[in-house]
Amino acid sequence: MNRMSSFSGDINKGRETWDSKLFRLVNSTLCFCIAYMIITYSCFFFSGMVAKLFNYQTDVFYHSIKFFLHQKEWKKLSVTIIFSTPVVVMFLFGMLALYLNFKVRKLTNNFNLILIWMFVIGTTMACMQGFIANLGLGEYNSPFYQNLAIVFSWFFIPEALAYLFTIVSVFVFLFFVTRFIRPFLALSYSYSKVNKLSRRRKYFFETAVAPYIIGALITSYVTFPMNMYVHVIYIVAIGLALFLAWLALFYIDIEQDFVYKYKRLQKIDYFLIAFFVCIVMFIYTVGFKGIIM
Repeated sequence: MNRMSSFSGDINKGRETWDSKLFRLVNSTLCFCIAYMIITYSCFFFSGMVAKLFNYQTDVFYHSIKFFLHQKEWKKLSVTIIFSTPVVVMFLFGMLALYLNFKVRKLTNNFNLILIWMFVIGTTMACMQGFIANLGLGEYNSPFYQNLAIVFSWFFIPEALAYLFTIVSVFVFLFFVTRFIRPFLALSYSYSKVNKLSRRRKYFFETAVAPYIIGALITSYVTFPMNMYVHVIYIVAIGLALFLAWLALFYIDIEQDFVYKYKRLQKIDYFLIAFFVCIVMFIYTVGFKGIIM
């Protein structure tokens, strides 16, 4: 009790102890993993739900989805809608998370950090679909032959047009990168933590970059060995986005009125830990065994 009182006192005085930084690192890492695993599984789950509308039976896993045609045939309409669903899910999850975070940002709950990571992960994954489609275009045995690669292949999209789509996706990706910064800075428990460039970069590294590195290792361990090629692209792209955001801190700051003083982020969150454990247990049971839909 005395330790936590001393810890709170240090925060109120503007000084941060090592355990405060550690708890923030752990909480952000857990939020990254939760957001990543939810979006990953949701992409396949909603694809299965959409496939059911076309009377295709599916077996949905955490890392993939299997289709059972039972003498049915693929049609261009069903291919387009079913295999575009993951891209739509990624993008909508990201944008919905950004909207919800904006609405509840003053509640100073660690749930907001899950929403911020969902925004970062969802939009980055969606922007990578053009790059993945180019790698898997027409390559039916390629690990990248999924989502838009399947749709583009069915419509015989020329490589030049696919490359153009990728270029547009890159510009959208760079646009979102500049939007990743302020939500993280707003989590600071004190404006003095982010009022200078050096402090902003240090706080962003501790709250976003370092948790991403640890979270990337955890999610890779959970995903291995299934769908690892695409997983690596997502992880590298998220890392690149955070690195570019870190560089962009030179041009982007935050006003004091938009720092909402998330002091709970610096304390151990047992609910967050329990939530993470439940998701991992779900993945290793239901997610790896599959759900027939």
